[in-house]
Parts: sequence; C-alpha cells; structure tokens
Amino acid sequence: MSLETVLTRLTAYPDVMDFKSPAGEEELNRYEKETGLVIPGPLRELLRFSNGGEIFVPGTVFFGTEKDALVPDLAGANGAGYFGDGVHIPGDLLVFACFCFGDPVCISTDGTGAVIQWDLEEDEVYLVWDSLEDFLEDSIEDYEVSLNESC
Repeated sequence: MSLETVLTRLTAYPDVMDFKSPAGEEELNRYEKETGLVIPGPLRELLRFSNGGEIFVPGTVFFGTEKDALVPDLAGANGAGYFGDGVHIPGDLLVFACFCFGDPVCISTDGTGAVIQWDLEEDEVYLVWDSLEDFLEDSIEDYEVSLNESC
C-alpha cells in the first residue's frame, strides 16, 4: 500500500486526528538547511500532508518543522538530552514521533526507510517496521481493533 493511500485512510477518522497545515517543499528545504537535518523521503511526504500533529488522539504525536509550547520541532526532538541524558539513539535514526507513553519513533536515514520504536527504559530498539507506510498501517489496524473490542 502506498503512503498516500495510508494517509488517506487516516482521514477516515477525523475525530481522533489533529493534523496541522501541510509543509511546502521550499519550507522543508529551508528547514533542512537551517537545522542540518536530512528529512528522508517518506517523512517529507508525511510533512507535506501534515506538518506535525497527532494521530489517534491521545496517541502518537509527530513532529514537524514548527515548534509550539507543548511540542518540539524535529530539531528539538533530536536535540541532545531531549529524551534524557541516559538515552542514546543512534545518529542514523531521526526521531519524528513519540507515542503517548513516551517512547520515540524514529525513521532510518540510511536509505532503508525503516521505522523504529526506541525503548526508553532499555535504551534499545523495541520494534521495527519496514516502512512509514507499515508503521501507519499498523496504527490504523490497532485503532480499528480497539473500536471492535469496545462494542
């Protein structure tokens, strides 16, 4: 399934989504230049859909190029010590989201597009998805299962 298709599926649940205005390509290029971050292609596509926000509120917060009082931008979330001094997320992982219970979600910058949940307590990889599409698809499926269980 394409990322575009998965993003469209997310819009089927507007009551539990908090999407921000999309980022333009110029904004993303300027942000990369100013911060030194390299935003992988799939994450760029997500940011062009919604420049930060939250899915399945209260759920997964994803960071954009703009920070506010409660949510950092991508550079802030990837800054030294943001998740605590004892957390050592490898440099080839870019934190782009955070689960409501605190674990960061990263995308690999090595070209594979893998998405990784970093376990804060153990300071190690907890779960791996092959792609951003797979991560978001799993999020949708988890939400749909929870809807069926509550009926």
